[in-house]
Amino acid sequence: MIHDDDLHALAEVPLASADGRRRPVADVLARGSRLRRRRRAVRAAGVTAVVGTVAATGTIVLNRSDADPGDIETAQTTPETTAAEPPTLYADPFACRGSEDEPIEDFVGPTPIPTDEVPDAARVLPTWTPGDLPITSAFGSVYLMSEGGGECVVPIAETQETLTLKGTATDGTVTGTISLEGPYSQLAEAGTMGVGVTPTQVRGQDANVVDPTFGDDTTLEWTEPDGGAYRLWGASVDEAELRAVAEALQLDSSPAPGVPPARLAPEDVPAGFEIVEQAATVPGPFQSPSDEQMWTVVVGTPSAHQSGILCHLDVRTGGFDEGTELPSGPGAEPVTVDGGPGVWGSLMGGEDDPGDPERWRQLTWDLASGVRATADCTNWDGSGGRTLPLEDVVRFAESIEPVAADDPRIAGRPDEPAD
Repeated sequence: MIHDDDLHALAEVPLASADGRRRPVADVLARGSRLRRRRRAVRAAGVTAVVGTVAATGTIVLNRSDADPGDIETAQTTPETTAAEPPTLYADPFACRGSEDEPIEDFVGPTPIPTDEVPDAARVLPTWTPGDLPITSAFGSVYLMSEGGGECVVPIAETQETLTLKGTATDGTVTGTISLEGPYSQLAEAGTMGVGVTPTQVRGQDANVVDPTFGDDTTLEWTEPDGGAYRLWGASVDEAELRAVAEALQLDSSPAPGVPPARLAPEDVPAGFEIVEQAATVPGPFQSPSDEQMWTVVVGTPSAHQSGILCHLDVRTGGFDEGTELPSGPGAEPVTVDGGPGVWGSLMGGEDDPGDPERWRQLTWDLASGVRATADCTNWDGSGGRTLPLEDVVRFAESIEPVAADDPRIAGRPDEPAD
């Protein structure tokens, strides 16, 4: 995520897609908001397959006379149970909208909180900074979900990566990802997840190709004959490869308990990719997550026309499931931070320069159980900003240490940068 401080500088950087169309900063903010909401949505819990239920007064009889030895029959003394009802489909989370009188406010923040309310494991400061830059500010805040506003017009589903594929190079760098969402009862209005829509056909059905906000991803959206609606994302994957996966998917919007709604045969997995996630059920109803607490440290001096080095350290204690894997989007590289795993990946909302993949990067790692940190340092040298080398960002990250709430180096959030 590009910080508000950096967006003042980013506003002067011409952003364009491969075909030369400019992307205003408003697009950056809009896409960042959509992706943040997508990331923050509570992921559906795993579902254990239900094989059968035996009444307390029943007995189990092994039928050895049939062709398949080991078949299990139940001698019931109670009425037989009825067949399982098909799972309920809920609308795509992005279809959530309020009435004209009560619009949905799905994300509010940040709201400052007292320093002593920040968990001890998250309240940290660096002891080394690039160029011995001063700590400009350190403050706690909370990002509130759905404060005020109305109810969704239709019940919405949890965001769920129903099927996820990841491509990885021999050095561990992520080369691309493909992620399927759904089945949903309906999709959001066409184009909600991008800046343009092109009608097309997928799996013999009317569909849309959603033009990406930047040139690094493409999305296919369609509805199956059984009523299940799906969205297939591809990051650093061309449209032809994404379409091939879409056509090969084995989909069932009303699967039996324990049967995944989406599968892909091994021979249909693209070369260099592997299936890294497969949900065992359709997405359930959305459950509002707890509010996300954030501890933010700014090193360097933000300004409307940014120059020099500016570093950020964000420590989160909510908004993601404990134990969630570190982000591993295209270009992400596994690294070591304080002897533990970390990821050196692209800043969300930033556009990599194809000739210089190090231009927009951030470091992510877990400080403790349920405590996740990200750090980035950018040198605004007149070329539109350039991330400092990995070794500098790692040194910055490894220098942080817990501090007391009354540490004199802690200062509140600065006012908006002056012109």
